[in-house]
Amino acid sequence: MIDVYATSDDHSGHWLSVRSLGGTAPTYCVVAICGTGTIPAADVGSIAWHAITDVQTDAPQSHQAPPYQIGEITSDGMAMAFAMVDLSKLFQSDEAQTYFNAIKQGNLTDEQAATLGNTVKAAMAFGGEASTWMTANWTMLSDKALSSICMPGTHDAGMGTIAHSTAGSDACNTQTQKYRVLDQLNRGARYLDLRPCTWHNYQTGQSGFYLCHYSNVPVLGVFGSAGQLLTSALNDVATFMAQSAGKNELVILKFSHFGSLYLPQIPPPVGPGGMTLPPVWSYSPMSSSTFTTLVNDVTNILGPYLVTNTNSTVNLNQQKMSNLSGNGNRVLAVFDLGQQKSGDFPAAQVNTGAGIFGYRDYMTNPPSGTTPNMVVFDQYANSDDLNSMIADQKSKFVNYTVNAKQSFLLSWTLTMQLGDQILGSPCISELAERADGALSGQMGNWMLNNVIKSDKKPNILLIDYIGAYADNAVGTAMAINAWPQTVPE
Repeated sequence: MIDVYATSDDHSGHWLSVRSLGGTAPTYCVVAICGTGTIPAADVGSIAWHAITDVQTDAPQSHQAPPYQIGEITSDGMAMAFAMVDLSKLFQSDEAQTYFNAIKQGNLTDEQAATLGNTVKAAMAFGGEASTWMTANWTMLSDKALSSICMPGTHDAGMGTIAHSTAGSDACNTQTQKYRVLDQLNRGARYLDLRPCTWHNYQTGQSGFYLCHYSNVPVLGVFGSAGQLLTSALNDVATFMAQSAGKNELVILKFSHFGSLYLPQIPPPVGPGGMTLPPVWSYSPMSSSTFTTLVNDVTNILGPYLVTNTNSTVNLNQQKMSNLSGNGNRVLAVFDLGQQKSGDFPAAQVNTGAGIFGYRDYMTNPPSGTTPNMVVFDQYANSDDLNSMIADQKSKFVNYTVNAKQSFLLSWTLTMQLGDQILGSPCISELAERADGALSGQMGNWMLNNVIKSDKKPNILLIDYIGAYADNAVGTAMAINAWPQTVPE
C-alpha cells in the first residue's frame, strides 16, 4: 500500500518524510514529521516506514479536511506525527501533480518540502482542536502585533441560517455559511463579518433585530434575507468565551452595513390584467436609537470579555496579542465609521473605554474629523469565476504596501452575478466549495513564490461556508503564521 518515500530538510528544525499511497487513492500521501537532535536524520525514513505501517491508513472520506491526522508517537523526547494528505485538495490540480510526481520519484526540492511541511505541521499543530488554535500556538503568536498575524474570517457570519427573506431571495443567494456563529468559532473563525439590520414586515407582523445579507436596488427595492438574531449571535460569542475559559482566543467582531428593512402595510402593487406583483421591500438608514440598542446589546452580553482601552486614539493593529488576549479570551468589537454619512456608525458612540472601537476600510482619502481604531484593506473581487477572483486578490495583495497601522483582508469569496441570480445557479454554497478548495494550494504557491513572505502576510482569510468543505482554513492560517523565510529567487 505504501510504496515510495522521500525525506528532506524543511528549513525549520524538522524533517519531513513523505510516502505516496497507490491503489484506489493515487493522490494520497502519508506525511511524517519529526524533530531533529535526538535522532540521526538518515534514520527518519526507516522510522517513518515502520511507524506508518502500524497506523490505519485507509483513505479518508471525500470531504475530510486535509491533512487528516492518523497518529502521533513520542519517544525519548522526540515527537513524530503522521497525517494523510490528499494533494488534489491541498493544491490546484497541476500543482498537485507536480508535488505527487516529485514525491513518487523521491526528489522533492527543499523549497517544495518547506511548503508542504509548513502547511502540514501547522494543520497538525492543534491536533484538530480548531476551537483553541490561538492558545495552542500562543508561544508563536503572543508577541506579535495584530497586523502581523493571520487568522480565518467568515464573510456575512450571521447568515448560517435563514429566518426571513424578501421576494426573490432564498438560501441559494443569501446564505453564506453552513453553521451558526458558535460553530464557526469552534471551527476556527476569529474575524466575524456581522451586518446588523432591523427587519419589519408590517403585513405579517414579523419584526426583529437580525444579522442580514441584502442589496438595495434602485426602483426595485431591497432583496435579501435576515439570518441569525443579533442577540443569538452575541450569546454564541459569549458561550464560546466561557467554554474556552483560561485560554487566549481573540475574536474580532466587525459590525457594518447597518440598515432598517421594512415592507409597508399597503396592498402589493397590481400589474397588467390584475396580476399581483411581489411586495416591494424598502431600506432606511439605521436610526440613532437603534445604534444605541446595538451598542447596549454588545456591552450587556459581552461586557466581561470586551477588549477595552482608555486611549481613544489607540491603533488596534499595532497592539500585541499578549495585550489583547494575554489575560484570557477576549472580544474586540469594531464598528464601521464609513464616511460618517447617514447610516454609518456614529463616531460619537465610539467608547474605547467600554470596548466600542471605530473601524474603517482602507481609503486613499479618508474623511477628516474621525480617527478609526482599526483600518483594514478590504476589497472583494465581485466575480463568480475562481481564476478571476484569485488573480484579483493576488494583484491587490502584491500591490499592497505593508503598514503596521493597518491590516490586509484577503477576500477569498466568489459572488453570484446577475445571470446566476436569474438561473438560480451556481448558489453561494457551490461557489464557496470552489473557492475554499483552492485556498490552501494557492497560499502554498504564494509562499513558495515569495508573494507571501515572513514580513508580508494576509491578516484575514475571509471565506464563505467555513468547515463545510475540504479546505482547512486554520491550518492554512497557521502555515502562513509559521512561514519563516523568503524563498531564494
